[in-house]
Amino acid sequence: MTHPPDIEKLRGRIAAIERAQPENTAPAVATGFAVIDRHLPGGGLRPGRLHDILAAPGHHAAASGFAARIAARFAARGGEVLWCLRRDDLHAPGLLPLGLDPARVIIAWCVRDDDLLWSMEEGLRCSAVAAVIGDCRNADPLAQRRLQLAAETGGGAGLLLREAVSGVRVLNTPDSRWRIAAAPSPAPPLRPGHPPVAWHIRLERLRGVQPTEWVVFDGEDPGSERPEMDMTQMNTDEHGWLRQPGQAAAIEPGRKAG
Repeated sequence: MTHPPDIEKLRGRIAAIERAQPENTAPAVATGFAVIDRHLPGGGLRPGRLHDILAAPGHHAAASGFAARIAARFAARGGEVLWCLRRDDLHAPGLLPLGLDPARVIIAWCVRDDDLLWSMEEGLRCSAVAAVIGDCRNADPLAQRRLQLAAETGGGAGLLLREAVSGVRVLNTPDSRWRIAAAPSPAPPLRPGHPPVAWHIRLERLRGVQPTEWVVFDGEDPGSERPEMDMTQMNTDEHGWLRQPGQAAAIEPGRKAG
């Protein structure tokens, strides 16, 4: 298929501009989950990039917690966290067990997705912001591309947090794509009276990396960690997510999900 000369010239100009962009050589930032970081190039997620976090249906809180934990890791390098959302349901004290100090979180409540995406873009362009979390319903290809370019400019991490519902746009613009659900905590708890947060995490896309999934547990104290575990022989529903605690399969340390 041939294209008009003007289209080809425009494509050439865009390619030249993209080649002229300086390569981000900042080291990757560890997620804090050793079993996941061993799987990632450089041992973590790259700053100056957009990362897509999709919440499995009914698991928005779990995906928000995962995003907060990742943002805390980027903030540990210095800088603030901007959290853009449309609903007033963020419980700031609940961020502490995830290692994120609420005093370092700037909250932007937005009426529309357009306002939220604009706020994300402005935050990502600021070098004083370590990470921007955007809790939105959807983002079209142009919006995602603008967010990626803004992240490259400011050097922070963009975390696009969305519900994995019918009609949501899943593109290849973000550097990585994750799908998150809550997982059953071990019984008995790793420390009596202090059950950890458990996530069922799927890495769906990252250049040069095989898609993989894990079940991991977070620590009970701010900034602390517990040993991670992979799961095999999972008792899952029709979407592949772990069933409720009373129906969970056995946990086998050190093995990846099948």
